[in-house]
Amino acid sequence: MATVEDIIARAYRKPGITAQGKVPDGVKGEAGLRLLQSIIMTLPGLFQNAQWVDAYVNSGVFSGRDGVRVHVTPPGAVVLPVTVTDLDWNWSEPCFDLEWYGYPFIGWTQAPKDLSRVQVIGGVAPGTFVYVASRGSWAKVNGLTMQSDFPFGEEDEEGLVCQLATSLVEEYGGELNPRTAALAQQSYASFRARFKKLAPVREYFRDYY
Repeated sequence: MATVEDIIARAYRKPGITAQGKVPDGVKGEAGLRLLQSIIMTLPGLFQNAQWVDAYVNSGVFSGRDGVRVHVTPPGAVVLPVTVTDLDWNWSEPCFDLEWYGYPFIGWTQAPKDLSRVQVIGGVAPGTFVYVASRGSWAKVNGLTMQSDFPFGEEDEEGLVCQLATSLVEEYGGELNPRTAALAQQSYASFRARFKKLAPVREYFRDYY
């Protein structure tokens, strides 16, 4: 599995800012990490042009769902689910736990959808998490370090390398070949399309006791 450092090193090599086999460190390493983190956090559909619902957990354990921002007050806790139950309900304003509102609950169990998003605020493990279907696991996408695992699947490595290379050229100069520029645009569009899914549209105010 690639690390964040691997992605940054590849991005620096694309426009020839660093030589083959060189790993950027110091100022260049910090700049690459800052730019990569910024690119990830501004992916279309993660936070920008995205809708979230808020859940408040004061005690017990809440199972995160796509598009839920969970505010945790100990001893409350959050788990990131391995499976979720989809709702088979024609509801114009989709929400979670429809039985709470008195509507029938019908669904089936499956893995979370690719790029499902959960943000945890407070508690012992805050962060923004994304489900990566090709890895079958959740990954934290904020607070990255050079030694962190790349938070997406192998299918997104080259695209994000190219996105980062584009930003590095703006900061350090250099020249990108047309293929790199095209892959950067394709990667951005791919994330936008995959994040664009059925999203909650109402705030979810419910305390867990």
